[in-house]
Amino acid sequence: MGGAALAPGNITPVAEANIWHDPEAAARVLTADWDVTLVPLLLFRR
Repeated sequence: MGGAALAPGNITPVAEANIWHDPEAAARVLTADWDVTLVPLLLFRR
């Protein structure tokens, strides 16, 4: 997971827990030289 753009976050109104708890790791993954697919939090609240 990683996104809370179209739904409220689960830590703050705009933050998803995995990225909130380790923003440095999230930045390293998102800037790495491989394809990344973020799954929005909204998909897990249905």
